[in-house]
Amino acid sequence: MSDKWIRFLALLGLVILLFGIIGGFFIGHTHPIMLSHMIVGILCLAAWYLLYGMKNAGSATKVITGRRSRFGVNAVLYGTVFLGILACINWIGTNEKYNLRWDFTEEGVFSLSDQSIKAVENLKKPLKLVAFNVGGGDPSSFDLVKLYDYQSEKVKVEIVDPNAKPHLVEKYGMKQGNVLYLGYGDENQLEGESRVNDLTENTITNAILKLTKGAAKKVYYLVGQDEPSLEDGSKQGFLAFAEAIRDEHINIEPLALAQAGKVPEDAAAVIVVAPKKPMFPEEKEALIKYGDNGGKLLLMKEPTYPNTSTDVVEIASHYGIEVRDDLVLDAVTRLFAGPSMAVQFVASAYEPHPITMALPQRDKPILNMASSVTVKSDAPKDATYTEIIKTSDKGWGETDLKTIFTQSDPTVSFDSSDVTGPLSLAVAYESKAEEGKSPTRLLVFGDTDWASNSFIQFSVHRDLLLNSINWLIGEVSNITIRPKKFKANYQRLPRETFYIILGSGFFVPELILILGLVIWWRRKTS
Repeated sequence: MSDKWIRFLALLGLVILLFGIIGGFFIGHTHPIMLSHMIVGILCLAAWYLLYGMKNAGSATKVITGRRSRFGVNAVLYGTVFLGILACINWIGTNEKYNLRWDFTEEGVFSLSDQSIKAVENLKKPLKLVAFNVGGGDPSSFDLVKLYDYQSEKVKVEIVDPNAKPHLVEKYGMKQGNVLYLGYGDENQLEGESRVNDLTENTITNAILKLTKGAAKKVYYLVGQDEPSLEDGSKQGFLAFAEAIRDEHINIEPLALAQAGKVPEDAAAVIVVAPKKPMFPEEKEALIKYGDNGGKLLLMKEPTYPNTSTDVVEIASHYGIEVRDDLVLDAVTRLFAGPSMAVQFVASAYEPHPITMALPQRDKPILNMASSVTVKSDAPKDATYTEIIKTSDKGWGETDLKTIFTQSDPTVSFDSSDVTGPLSLAVAYESKAEEGKSPTRLLVFGDTDWASNSFIQFSVHRDLLLNSINWLIGEVSNITIRPKKFKANYQRLPRETFYIILGSGFFVPELILILGLVIWWRRKTS
């Protein structure tokens, strides 16, 4: 090797070494590619020193004192300062003392939901979360658990490798499938313990709520009149409805009023969903009596022809709410390219109410075959009424149900007998508070499809349901946006994709720089 290329080894080694150090901050200094860069860079510098530096110490001294060398020293100095700044940023980022986070994703997929934040901020006593890395996988999969620690000083998180610390498996009573232990209370006097089998935000937050809220409240679901079944997993069933309520740490049980005779004393609320068969008079009277004594009722109705049950209409009317005998059409905001009559549409607006205050304004529920619901003109003046969901001003309530439900290809248009929009689709009622008596609360929807298995996972339907239940039973602090079931995709990049990105973003600039230096060095030394 000629003398000029031996001297070039110093410059080449410095470039390769710096690329290895800088790349190490992004993908890890122990990564084979970055580690090999640093080794090659050091070997090039060592070869330069052994082959040239030791033999030409005098020349090296002149070079060092020269103008170009001073320029080079300054460049190395600036590079060292830059690397030092990167090292400081890296240290601050990994130091828990300076634990600050920003989530710039539109849906906040790297942050806890409002409900989860409230759950940990309202903790009265310490909460310990111990996550067991059963499969020995990537520790970053436990980042979600660490978010709970970040939100409250009362939460302490520990990530455990069960192979390295098998005694902790027995200490925390972990069984087959358990991956997270939760202990609430002082270490020497726990108030509750729980173990869960998956690390989703929904599961963790629900486990925290169960530990901190004590005994679950109970709501009853009226049965006996051919209502949708809580055990039916079909599109029209209400299995997902029941599961969503139970996930909120609220028990839901069927209630056959014809057998029970009255609403149980432990009822936090009663749910009545579109009974197809008429109730017995005693059943309807029992529900009204329960409501009058400070009870909470959730009523839902479907438009039908002919009406086989008017019980929901009559119970709502007792409290000054009118459920019209119509079918709401809204051609402006209908969903997709649906039927020409637009019986399936997206609601247009929310009215201010505790149920809707936390729902995003850009997301509205999807209604399908709905009746309009409004406040009667002779409604009690000492009660509070809110029409919480509305159609656009282009919607209307079609009253010719016979044509719609009996003809195979019905055609209708707005006429004088119809009700013009905007129309209300749900009404919330609360009686005047009286001393020593809980206020009556009533919530009436003109549609049931939005809460069925086929619709509840869409838009804000699940949050709307749970906010409604929590408002009825007085759990206002739980009215919020819940963890989404579908989060961002955290799958690792395929190896081929990783190397394509690494090559285009790392190797290509490095090779271009080295090629440029080779050309520059040849011209300089020729």
